[in-house]
Amino acid sequence: MSTYPAKELVEDTIDEIKKEQKERRVKSKKKFGLILALKILFFPFFFIYFIVVKFNRFFKLRLTTKMIIIFTVGFSHIIAFFIIFNILFTRNFLNNAGFDPYEYMSFLTWLTYVNIILGGVFVALFIGLVLAVSTMMLRPIRKISKKIDSITTENLSERIGTIDTQDELMDLTAKINKMLDEIEDVFKRQNNFIGDASHELKTPLAVISGYASMLNRWGSEKPDVLEEGIGNIQKESDNMKRILEQLLLLARLGSMNMSKTEFDLKQELLSLMYDYRMLSENHEINFVCNHSEVFVTLDKELLLLSVRAFVDNAIKYTPTGGNISINCEIKEEDEKIAISVKDTGIGIAKEELSKIFDRFYRVDKVRGREDGSAGLGLAIAKQIVTMMGGVIHVYSTPNSGSNFMLELPIDRE
Repeated sequence: MSTYPAKELVEDTIDEIKKEQKERRVKSKKKFGLILALKILFFPFFFIYFIVVKFNRFFKLRLTTKMIIIFTVGFSHIIAFFIIFNILFTRNFLNNAGFDPYEYMSFLTWLTYVNIILGGVFVALFIGLVLAVSTMMLRPIRKISKKIDSITTENLSERIGTIDTQDELMDLTAKINKMLDEIEDVFKRQNNFIGDASHELKTPLAVISGYASMLNRWGSEKPDVLEEGIGNIQKESDNMKRILEQLLLLARLGSMNMSKTEFDLKQELLSLMYDYRMLSENHEINFVCNHSEVFVTLDKELLLLSVRAFVDNAIKYTPTGGNISINCEIKEEDEKIAISVKDTGIGIAKEELSKIFDRFYRVDKVRGREDGSAGLGLAIAKQIVTMMGGVIHVYSTPNSGSNFMLELPIDRE
């Protein structure tokens, strides 16, 4: 154990802090002195810079007008100095050359008028040049500003057109369009969530309201009515909770960051099969994989969530005694992983295949509703697979079963 006195430790620490503060003050003074020396040495330039900054900050004018005023004032001073220098130099030269005073004064007067006229012409030409150049360079900014004014929450699909400039404005336009894409996506997800929630929650709310009214009338007198009412209210409440959880997941998926981890896909799917065997004893559930191990780097939770959606769908639409098979395959030539869920259920008609991934769509409306299905599972699965850069293939024949196959790029980082 150290025997160093606490008081001395504190004093040393304070001394170090004071030393550091003193060094910072010295550096600050040196820096200030250097800047002051530069300002004195280049006083005219710093003065002009100061005036320009103040003018630009405190006068509310169009940018083109500000540029014309600033550059014109600067250029006029240069022309004025040139005229004065030219007249004085000419006067001194004529005086030393011995010209008649009356003649050279007359010449100087003429030279002064000519210089003033030429100076005015040059200033006017300079103003026109600044106006033309500034208008040309600022035109894309005005175009961007005008287009932004037309973008509202009701019209987020508008985008800024291509800016024909190879400079920062082109990068700015690309960044604004990217930002608008993200904002539009957020608004769409928000509107979808509100619309979907209001659409799907009407039925369970109506059921709960109906049973609550029935209990209010006869619940206290009839035990069977009380039991039925409480059971159905609980069932619909659970259904509402599940719908809201799925809707919130759908709303979050678009902006969710995937958490990639390395895991053995074969072991996870095997474990998934055992879980479903315990939950659904009325179906024969098998798992097939011809590889000893399948290590991948993906978001395990989201991937398994999508596979569960396919298995749940297979169980829901496969009669008692039917077969469900989960398959896993590595396609080395395509650098992809293929996971398929095949069943011997009722199948899907050809005209319905394009709709099965739509929100709230059910192939069998009655069976889906009885099972408490909101028709969101496949929509969630498709969005997850799309996020992972994969695709889903569906093969189905009515009364012969369906095969949902998802393909994902191999990621072994």
